[in-house]
Amino acid sequence: MRSNFFVPVAFAALATSTAAQSCTAPPFYNNPAYGPKSGCVPTNYNSAADLGNTNPTDAATRCSQQCSRVSTCGGWVVQLNKAADSGLYTGQCFIYTSLPATPRSCADKPSELVAGVRDDTGKCFTSSKAAATAFCSSYLGIGQKTVTAFANTPTVTNTATVTNTVPSTSTTVTTIKDTVTTIVATATDLATSVTVVTELTTTTITPVAIQPVTKRAVAPPGCVASGVPASQLTAQCQCLSITSGTVTTTLTPAATTVSTTITATATSLVVEQQTTLLTVTVPATSTEKTTTLTTTTTTVQATATACVPSVPSGNILVNPGFNDGTYTGWNPGGYGGFLNSIVSDAQCGAYGSRITITAGGSYGRIGQRFTTIDTTKNYRITTYARKVSGDGTNCFYYLSCQLPGSFSSAGNPRLDTPLNSIPEAWTQYSLNCPVGANQLTMSLTVQCNQGSGPITIGLDEIYMFPI
Repeated sequence: MRSNFFVPVAFAALATSTAAQSCTAPPFYNNPAYGPKSGCVPTNYNSAADLGNTNPTDAATRCSQQCSRVSTCGGWVVQLNKAADSGLYTGQCFIYTSLPATPRSCADKPSELVAGVRDDTGKCFTSSKAAATAFCSSYLGIGQKTVTAFANTPTVTNTATVTNTVPSTSTTVTTIKDTVTTIVATATDLATSVTVVTELTTTTITPVAIQPVTKRAVAPPGCVASGVPASQLTAQCQCLSITSGTVTTTLTPAATTVSTTITATATSLVVEQQTTLLTVTVPATSTEKTTTLTTTTTTVQATATACVPSVPSGNILVNPGFNDGTYTGWNPGGYGGFLNSIVSDAQCGAYGSRITITAGGSYGRIGQRFTTIDTTKNYRITTYARKVSGDGTNCFYYLSCQLPGSFSSAGNPRLDTPLNSIPEAWTQYSLNCPVGANQLTMSLTVQCNQGSGPITIGLDEIYMFPI
């Protein structure tokens, strides 16, 4: 029962210590409609208490503590009045079962109002764990990342071959690693000029192009109240234990071989360079010696993350992403100039669907019919669509729930979207189907009653699940 008088309460004594919790989502969030000079306290409060001398921060803390101890408290309002002579505040705390969205209109407004709303998002997530996990995975960006192509560094194998012709006496020949700088004759009786021939072959490695993975949006569970701030949703989502699932592909580029050949003739030769790897003494009976040095081949690897479909809990549609490359489970059809087709253009996965209209007064449609569903639950249909090409003037995209045994959308819950308003990028659309008969038909239709097209719309990742 609501109290019509103020009762002094020692709010400081109400504070208790609690064990540290891993989930730190605040129990209340501010209602921005309540602010300085915004109005007066609504009259339908359950109880009220005098806070005495206080300030805005202290008053809000003490009033929220009082609300936390009342199981039926859905929100609170603090009214503050500031003394003109001293500048000090006095305040009152009002407790509500359900906090009105806006303050009461009045002429004699207090100097300041502050209001808090109890956040029941945590209870909603607990009762709808599967739907909450799907939403929070998308909201926090877990399991879906944007990946760019790697710039691969070419792999090189260096092979150096040195061939020398020597006289009939023993001679020391030095061979080296990497590019030859110069070859210098050391004997005074150099018979011929020194000839150096260099051959270089290089193969360029082109990085593999990797398509970015688009972060998809998932609707929150139906029990989440409207107006919950983003900071509260983030805090409540962080209370759930969500793991990331990814598919990894390893890309191995081919190796590049660079060959350098040096040919020289002289009485005695020294090859000058930074590093000496091997020294060979040629016997007097030999006339030619070839030494080959080969460095180790290394490889470069790149890693990519592929798109993984996120199927809502309780989905009842068969083949929702067309990933078997057929219309298995679907009932494609239409009238007039239309074409339903499976293509490799997809929002996620290998395949998607397209509907093309080529003449006025025509439509194309895909749908699924259910004969036994839970009549106590509401269902939500979500789908991704994008405009591929063409003129969609006077043409529409219908997402609908139909009565049993019919694919007609007339007189049933339906989302009508002009085709020219659908962007070329994949965009999610949704429709809620109310509780009804245990037989239900859902369909997606592209129709041009007065427009003539041609127009092509892409469809993918279509789900129907209880909320």
